[in-house]
Amino acid sequence: MSFRSIYILCTIIICSATNVFATSAEILPIVPQPAHTVVSGTSVSLSKNWDIYIHPGSGIDNEYIASILRELDINTDFTGKKNDDVLIDTKISKNPEAYHGSVSENRRTRFSLPSFSKKDDTFTLWQLPSQINTIGNSYVIRTGNGKVIVMDGGVTEEEGYLRGFLGALGNTVDCWFVTHPHPDHIGAFTRILENPMDIKIHQICQSTFSDELLAREPDYKDEAIRYYEAAKKSGVEIIEGTLGMTYTFGYTTFKILGIKNEELTANPYNNSSMVIKVWDPVKSVLFLADAGAEAGDKLLNGPYRKELDCDYMQMAHHGQNGVTMDFYRAVKFRACLWPTPSWVYNNDVGGGFNTHTLTTIETRNTVDSLNITEHYLSFQGLIKIE
Repeated sequence: MSFRSIYILCTIIICSATNVFATSAEILPIVPQPAHTVVSGTSVSLSKNWDIYIHPGSGIDNEYIASILRELDINTDFTGKKNDDVLIDTKISKNPEAYHGSVSENRRTRFSLPSFSKKDDTFTLWQLPSQINTIGNSYVIRTGNGKVIVMDGGVTEEEGYLRGFLGALGNTVDCWFVTHPHPDHIGAFTRILENPMDIKIHQICQSTFSDELLAREPDYKDEAIRYYEAAKKSGVEIIEGTLGMTYTFGYTTFKILGIKNEELTANPYNNSSMVIKVWDPVKSVLFLADAGAEAGDKLLNGPYRKELDCDYMQMAHHGQNGVTMDFYRAVKFRACLWPTPSWVYNNDVGGGFNTHTLTTIETRNTVDSLNITEHYLSFQGLIKIE
């Protein structure tokens, strides 16, 4: 369906997600207080190209507005500020259920966040626990409209647990994101692709490694090729992830902020991790996968630097030898997701606390210095964040 114009109600309601909502691992978002009217005017029809402004005092995130409007092919150009409002400098599209807006006849536009309740609230995130106390990366998300999304899936030995978890959610995965083809990320998924049984997968999103990149880590090349072949043979639609690519499921947005970095020869597989930010009006999560120092620096100096800030940060490479400590100091976040076994978390392979060669304790000390006290550890069991 092609939309050439839209009609937007003249009264806008503003609810700042930053100030209104509180989330935890156990409690659903608080129902907001009644909103207030801030502007009114007459409904007007807009052409395909138009200016969109967000009032700077509203607390509304520009990128959120941009993402939830992505179904309508409307473009804006960045021209600076007008009338003390902030212009969204991106392609705009429309999800009519996800926002309220107001347009006056001089084309000044303001948007609001939707009102949320316990019935139509935020996405649910599960950090799946380690099954054999080894490194792995496995997350499942269920959006407010019931879509199931998987990040990686963990090692081969966790296949059974992952199958059972997805079965409890209906055995349908709407999109499976593969950050990079290390065995601790694609082991279980490869086996599911080879023998899906009752699991139905609609799409796979990945940043496919070239033959040259695959060859840089010969110890892992065969397992990576096995995954790519299983994905191809499965018949599941494979989407090549690109920078800035966005998926929207109801109120939940997934945006790819980092893809493979073939030019980075150090730590090649990890530094080619796909980095994904997930958010809705209530909370946001940044999935760094196994991004190394060089990939982290590239993110800090790249076009999406301002979008790295989040509520929950998945600690890169299980919390050790990932992005630099300066990355954690530069990006704003309030809680840590640790896809980390106990021996990695404590840098202890039998000789006592912090006696091995891992850098996890440095990461923990850095996070402590940032006064971050909210931590979710995969070796402590299943974590559910709503």
